[in-house]
Amino acid sequence: MGLTDLTFRGLKPSRIQALFRRFAASPQVSTLDIDISSGHTIADANSLLRAAAQLSPSPGQLCLTFQESYPYLGYSDCIHLPCFHGTSSIEIHSLHFDVRPPQTGEFTALESLSVAGKVLNLGSLLNRCPCLRVLSLSYPEMHPIPITLPPALEIPKLEKLYLSGKFANLCSVLNSCQRLRMLCVTQTKFGTIRPPPSGECPMLEKLSISGKITDLDTLLNQCPGLRVLDITLRGMRLSSIKAELTVLEMAGQRGLMLPTLGIEIPWRDDITPRQFAYLLRIVARISPRELVFTDSLEGCNPARDKKIKVNVPSSEFSRLERLSLSTLCRIADIGTLVARCPCLRVLRAATTSGKVMLHSSSLQKLDLNTNCDTEFHNINIATPVLKELNMAFRAAGDIGVSISAPVLENVSWQRSYTGPALVFGFWRLGSLRIQTIQRSNDVKTKGMPSLMQLLPPFHVLCLHLSVQKLLDTELNFADEVEKLPVTNFSVLEINIQPAWHVYGALMLRLLRMHRVCASTKILKVVMPRWSMKEACLQNCPCDKPKKWRSQSIFSTCLEEVEIHGFNGQDHEYDFIRIILACSPKLGRVSVEPSDAFKGCTTVLSNISMDNPSVKFYSSNCLVTLASGAMLLDG
Repeated sequence: MGLTDLTFRGLKPSRIQALFRRFAASPQVSTLDIDISSGHTIADANSLLRAAAQLSPSPGQLCLTFQESYPYLGYSDCIHLPCFHGTSSIEIHSLHFDVRPPQTGEFTALESLSVAGKVLNLGSLLNRCPCLRVLSLSYPEMHPIPITLPPALEIPKLEKLYLSGKFANLCSVLNSCQRLRMLCVTQTKFGTIRPPPSGECPMLEKLSISGKITDLDTLLNQCPGLRVLDITLRGMRLSSIKAELTVLEMAGQRGLMLPTLGIEIPWRDDITPRQFAYLLRIVARISPRELVFTDSLEGCNPARDKKIKVNVPSSEFSRLERLSLSTLCRIADIGTLVARCPCLRVLRAATTSGKVMLHSSSLQKLDLNTNCDTEFHNINIATPVLKELNMAFRAAGDIGVSISAPVLENVSWQRSYTGPALVFGFWRLGSLRIQTIQRSNDVKTKGMPSLMQLLPPFHVLCLHLSVQKLLDTELNFADEVEKLPVTNFSVLEINIQPAWHVYGALMLRLLRMHRVCASTKILKVVMPRWSMKEACLQNCPCDKPKKWRSQSIFSTCLEEVEIHGFNGQDHEYDFIRIILACSPKLGRVSVEPSDAFKGCTTVLSNISMDNPSVKFYSSNCLVTLASGAMLLDG
C-alpha cells in the first residue's frame, strides 16, 4: 500500500528533509502537512520548502505553518515559495514572515490558494496560477498597513474569493473577476467597504461582508445575480446602521436571502432602550435566520455604565434560528422574546428579570447571562429538545425551580447563594454547580489512571461549603439537588473552607442521600492547600454527631476517592477507614497533602496494607509498598 498522507509536527526542518529522502520512491503523496513552530531559522524554512518542491511527483495538497521561534527578525526575512508544479491546493500560514513568490515558473495545477500573512508582489504570484478557482487572503487585523491588490489583476477562472484584513484596490479586483460566484470580505476597523465606482459582478451569487459598509444599495445593484447575503455592520454610527438596514429590508422584499445579520452596537451614540427596540423591529421585518449583536465601546466614556434594559417589541421573528445579543443589552422578558421566535434553535442573551419563564418547542441551545445585581426568585424552563444549557445566577434562600429538558446533554449551571444558606446544621452553602465534562484530560495521576480519564462525558456536582457562625433557617439540601437540570452526576466535588474543621460527619450525611449514593463514582474532597490553622471549639458542630466514626454506609457506586489539602489529622484517617469499609467497588484513593501536613505516613501505610485491593496515590514523594500501593512518604 502506498503512502498517501504525510504530517509533520514538532520536528526540525533537517529531520523532515531526511524523511523526504526515505519517501522519494513512494507513490504520490496526496497531502503534505508541515507545522514548524520552534527551532528553525528562515534559512531552514526555505531549505525545507525547496526539498518539498522536489518530491516527485508533487503532493496534491500542501499545508505549511511557520511560527516565530526566535526574536523578531524583521520583514527583510522572507519565506521564498518555490513552484509546486503538480500541486492543486496550497495553504500557507506565516503571520510573522513575508512570503515571496518565485521569480520564474508557474503553478500549473493550482486550483486553491490560501495565504494567512503578507505576500510580496502578490500580482506576480496570482498571474502564475492560470487554473486558480479559489483564493483566500488574510492578514492580522491589528496591522494598519493594507494589502495592495494589483489594479489590473486577471484571474479568469476565479470563482471564490475570501479576504480578511485591510485591502486596497478591492474595487478593481471585483471588476476583473467576472466569473466570481462567491465573495467573502471581512474588513478591519481601519478600512471601509465601498462598491466599485462602475462595473458589475454578473455571476456573483453569494456575498458575505463584515465591516464599515457604505452605499450598500449601489453594491447590491452591481450584483444582479446575487441570491444570498450575509452581512455584519461594524464600526458604524447609529444613523448609518439604520440607513443600511432599510436597504436590507427592501432587498429582502425583492427576494434576496439574508441568512446572517450582525450589528455592532455603537455605544458612543448613547443608544437608548427605545432606539434599540426600533432596531429590533426593523430586523424582524428583514427576518434573518441568524442575528448577532456585539458591543463597540470605541469613543465611550469608560466610567459610564452602558447596560440597557430592552423591552421586547411586538414583532415576530418568524424565521430566526440563532440569536446572540450583546452582554450590555439585557432583555426584560426573555420568555416573551423566545415565544416570538417560533423557529429559534440557539439563544445567547442576558436578562434583568429575577423571573424566567421560558417555553420553547424548538430551542436546542440556551446560554443565559444574568445581571450580577439581579436575584432570581423563580425559574421555569420547558424545552423538550434542549441539548445544551449554560446559566449562572444568584438567589437567596429557597426559590422555585422547574426545568423540563429530557434530552439535555451538556450543562453548565451555577447557583450562588446570596443569603446564609445553611445545610447539615452549620455549614453554609456558598454555591452549587453542575457541569458536563467531555473528557478530563487535565487529570494528572501517578500509576493507574484516574477514572475521570476513562469515563465518557459525565456530570460533576460541585459544592462550596464554609462555616456559618450565625444560625438561620436551614435549607433542605436534597430539595436543592432535585432543582438541578440533571441529577445523574458521576463526580461529587466538595470544597470546604476553612481546612481544619472535621468533615467526616458531613461526608457521611451526603453519601447517605439517595441521589448521591445512586450515581457518585468519584468523590473529591478539596480543602485549601495552605491556610492558617483554626482550632475547633470544644463542642464544634462540625464533629457532630460524635458517633459518626462508628456509623456505616453502603456506597454501591463509589470507585474512587480524592482528598486534596490532606492535613493528616486523626479525623481524616477515620474518614478514609470508613469509606474503605463501606464501598465494595472502591479501587483507588488519592491523597494530596497540604503544605501544613503534619500527619504520619505510617498510618496510611497500615491502612493500605489492610486494603490490598485498593491503590493509594499521592502527588508528593511516593514509596511503593509490597502490596503495590503507593503512599505519601513524609
